[in-house]
Amino acid sequence: MQAVDGQPYPKFLNFENSTNTITFRPVDVWDKGEIFYFQLIVKEKNSDVIVYPYYCKVIMSGEVTTDADFYTYKDIQWHMFGHPDTAKKENWVDAQSRTGIFWTEPVNTEFIAQHFDEMFDLNIRNVSFKELKVEAKLLDYEFTWMNQTHMNMTLTFFEPYMLGLLVKKSDRLYIKFKYDILNWDGRFLPGYEHLNGMFIDED
Repeated sequence: MQAVDGQPYPKFLNFENSTNTITFRPVDVWDKGEIFYFQLIVKEKNSDVIVYPYYCKVIMSGEVTTDADFYTYKDIQWHMFGHPDTAKKENWVDAQSRTGIFWTEPVNTEFIAQHFDEMFDLNIRNVSFKELKVEAKLLDYEFTWMNQTHMNMTLTFFEPYMLGLLVKKSDRLYIKFKYDILNWDGRFLPGYEHLNGMFIDED
């Protein structure tokens, strides 16, 4: 199998030499409606010189996917913030064990709070993380106030000193979205489609 000079080659083509079988397994949405070319090279038996090229064309069904069609979405981001009535807004956790999440677009925060453990990991990295690669867990958390862009929460720790180290910023609190529940295009994977409830219907 060889590519044709100047023409797109079907990357989803596979040739099994032991069985002389050609298999096509297209999975990329960007291949829809495209045309690909390749050469099937047949060698004459007992000769390394005489070969016969057969030019082949693969026509994919469907309509070509464009950026405008495929990437029609709203960019929603989030980040951690200090509690609104603390003096230093950049603190991740204040002395009263308070922190929160800010969303750049309105979302269903009540739904997110109900499914928080399914969508996020909440852990502490202390000074030993670089060596041990182990994150500490929290005892509990509670959402205390929410609107469509803000989620305030209070944390509970296994030991009081854990809060002190966070306030001093010796340790760090990490709220991490579980990106392994997303498909490559940003949609929730099968089995997690119910989490689309986090989005607000704009109709």
